[in-house]
Amino acid sequence: MADEGREMLRESLLSQLNQSLDDRVDRYLSVNHQWVTGNHHFAHASSECLDLYRDGYFLSCVVVTQAVSDGIAKFVAECNRVTRQEGETNQRLVRRMQQQGIVLCPFAKAFDRIQCSFRNDYHHMNPPVGNLDHEVFAKRNIFDLATIEREIFDCSIGDGGTLVPKNLLYWDIAPDGTVPAFLRLA
Repeated sequence: MADEGREMLRESLLSQLNQSLDDRVDRYLSVNHQWVTGNHHFAHASSECLDLYRDGYFLSCVVVTQAVSDGIAKFVAECNRVTRQEGETNQRLVRRMQQQGIVLCPFAKAFDRIQCSFRNDYHHMNPPVGNLDHEVFAKRNIFDLATIEREIFDCSIGDGGTLVPKNLLYWDIAPDGTVPAFLRLA
């Protein structure tokens, strides 16, 4: 009986995958995501944001993009030795870092859009969440998260296939010149 149940579940899952495969591919290809980031504590969660969007889990994507953007804002502040002022929100912290020239306007605007996508309603599952178009917010948040990540993790490929980070401050470069990275190639 357990084998029959397993086979039925397997067939059901394959059917669902086949029915949604083209949409998943289209969603994945529609996003100009950052293909590599530093291998920091938020890297895996950031990659999951893309997977959630690709697979159509839009509500979860919105929540996780909000959390990851918060984590990145704190990371950027720590790397630049910017201390949070008492009672300061992450949005104010990012605006202050923009005024100090630490982050650029596209980073700050992308961060604000992610945080203003009904953040408290999503995080606390307030009633308005039931009436929101999660796909719209998820898509916008994925694009905005890519903007944020590109600003701090932009890089190129050098001689012999080496990774050449644009902004060394956000990468943990080892004494031998290697860089631990989190790749998102497909």
